[in-house]
Amino acid sequence: NRVNKWRLYFNLWLVFLLSGLWHGAAWGFVIWGAYHGFFLVTERFFLGKWLTRLGKLSFVYTFFVVLVGWVFFRIEHVGPALTYLKHMFAWHSRQELWHPDTEYIFTLVIACFFSFFTS
Repeated sequence: NRVNKWRLYFNLWLVFLLSGLWHGAAWGFVIWGAYHGFFLVTERFFLGKWLTRLGKLSFVYTFFVVLVGWVFFRIEHVGPALTYLKHMFAWHSRQELWHPDTEYIFTLVIACFFSFFTS
């Protein structure tokens, strides 16, 4: 707490980077730690002010940051993780890809309701 602002930012990022290494020696864990450290530093630097202006809608930002971060934590290698992210955020208009059934849609609606109900 007795260091200048830039040293504090570096220390925060380094702690998260090392926590990624602590989870394992794969690059996915290292990226996961550096990624979360980066967002922690940017929130303290300037992004936090913008997020407070959003109010309760800032949970959408948090959701997407954590969602992307967990991909790197779960898939330990960078190449497959990037491919997974590409498929997560790509829009496929082909009909043959996947057709959700009624049970899936019902479960998704209930899960979304209870996930964001507290917000």
